[in-house]
Amino acid sequence: MPTSLVVGMPDTLLPMITNVVNSSLSLGHFPSDWKTALVDPRQKKTKQGASLSNLRPVSNLQYLSKLVKKGSL
Repeated sequence: MPTSLVVGMPDTLLPMITNVVNSSLSLGHFPSDWKTALVDPRQKKTKQGASLSNLRPVSNLQYLSKLVKKGSL
């Protein structure tokens, strides 16, 4: 779920997200799907052309996994 969707609809989504996070914490179960990241190649801040050596990997974890991690600290 995109972060912009969560930020744009907090009153609707917050109760559902809270329930999912609380269930994960109380059961001690962290779903394996939450452990995967989407790796997106981004161009480095150089004025050179786009080549493999000018790309850097940026990994994006799922939003719920970040919430559970913050809740368990």
